[in-house]
Amino acid sequence: MSSPYALLFFLSLLLAFSVESKLQHIKWEIRYSNRSPDCFTKLSITINGLTPGPTITATEGDTLVIVATNGLFTENTSIHWHGIRQAST
Repeated sequence: MSSPYALLFFLSLLLAFSVESKLQHIKWEIRYSNRSPDCFTKLSITINGLTPGPTITATEGDTLVIVATNGLFTENTSIHWHGIRQAST
Protein backbone atom coordinates (compact mmCIF):
# COMPACT_ATOMS: atom_id res chain seq x y z
CA MET A 1 0.00 0.00 0.00
CA SER A 2 1.52 3.31 -1.01
CA SER A 3 1.98 6.09 1.50
CA PRO A 4 -0.86 8.47 0.41
CA TYR A 5 -3.39 5.63 0.38
CA ALA A 6 -2.22 4.36 3.76
CA LEU A 7 -2.58 7.84 5.22
CA LEU A 8 -6.05 8.20 3.73
CA PHE A 9 -7.04 4.79 5.11
CA PHE A 10 -5.86 5.59 8.63
CA LEU A 11 -7.49 9.03 8.58
CA SER A 12 -10.79 7.47 7.53
CA LEU A 13 -10.51 4.96 10.40
CA LEU A 14 -9.81 7.80 12.81
CA LEU A 15 -12.83 9.72 11.53
CA ALA A 16 -15.04 6.64 11.83
CA PHE A 17 -14.07 6.13 15.47
CA SER A 18 -14.43 9.81 16.37
CA VAL A 19 -17.92 9.97 14.86
CA GLU A 20 -19.07 7.08 17.04
CA SER A 21 -18.33 8.78 20.37
CA LYS A 22 -20.66 11.44 21.68
CA LEU A 23 -21.13 13.82 24.58
CA GLN A 24 -24.22 13.27 26.74
CA HIS A 25 -25.52 15.84 29.23
CA ILE A 26 -27.78 14.28 31.86
CA LYS A 27 -29.64 16.21 34.57
CA TRP A 28 -30.85 14.51 37.72
CA GLU A 29 -33.16 16.03 40.32
CA ILE A 30 -32.92 14.05 43.54
CA ARG A 31 -35.94 14.65 45.77
CA TYR A 32 -38.56 13.09 48.00
CA SER A 33 -41.74 11.69 46.44
CA ASN A 34 -44.67 9.74 47.79
CA ARG A 35 -44.48 6.28 46.21
CA SER A 36 -46.53 3.12 46.70
CA PRO A 37 -44.55 0.22 45.20
CA ASP A 38 -46.27 -2.29 47.52
CA CYS A 39 -49.69 -0.58 47.73
CA PHE A 40 -48.68 1.36 50.85
CA THR A 41 -47.76 4.99 50.27
CA LYS A 42 -44.46 6.08 51.78
CA LEU A 43 -41.93 8.84 51.30
CA SER A 44 -39.13 7.71 48.98
CA ILE A 45 -36.01 9.22 47.48
CA THR A 46 -36.35 9.50 43.70
CA ILE A 47 -34.23 10.63 40.78
CA ASN A 48 -36.34 12.53 38.24
CA GLY A 49 -39.39 11.01 39.94
CA LEU A 50 -38.17 7.42 39.43
CA THR A 51 -37.25 4.69 41.91
CA PRO A 52 -34.90 3.10 41.03
CA GLY A 53 -33.37 5.99 39.11
CA PRO A 54 -33.13 6.30 35.33
CA THR A 55 -30.98 3.93 33.31
CA ILE A 56 -27.90 5.46 31.71
CA THR A 57 -27.16 4.06 28.26
CA ALA A 58 -23.78 4.83 26.73
CA THR A 59 -21.31 3.36 24.30
CA GLU A 60 -17.62 2.90 25.03
CA GLY A 61 -15.88 6.16 24.17
CA ASP A 62 -18.85 8.38 25.07
CA THR A 63 -18.37 11.24 27.51
CA LEU A 64 -21.09 11.73 30.12
CA VAL A 65 -21.69 14.93 32.06
CA ILE A 66 -24.15 14.29 34.87
CA VAL A 67 -25.45 17.21 36.93
CA ALA A 68 -27.24 16.07 40.09
CA THR A 69 -29.32 18.58 42.06
CA ASN A 70 -29.90 17.59 45.67
CA GLY A 71 -33.48 18.45 46.60
CA LEU A 72 -33.23 16.55 49.89
CA PHE A 73 -33.15 19.38 52.40
CA THR A 74 -32.47 17.08 55.36
CA GLU A 75 -29.82 14.79 53.84
CA ASN A 76 -26.56 14.91 51.94
CA THR A 77 -26.24 13.01 48.67
CA SER A 78 -23.38 10.97 47.26
CA ILE A 79 -23.17 8.81 44.14
CA HIS A 80 -21.19 5.60 43.85
CA TRP A 81 -20.66 4.27 40.31
CA HIS A 82 -20.43 0.58 39.47
CA GLY A 83 -19.00 -1.04 36.36
CA ILE A 84 -17.24 1.93 34.77
CA ARG A 85 -13.71 3.26 34.61
CA GLN A 86 -13.53 6.83 35.87
CA ALA A 87 -10.75 9.03 34.54
CA SER A 88 -9.24 11.77 36.71
CA THR A 89 -11.18 10.96 39.88
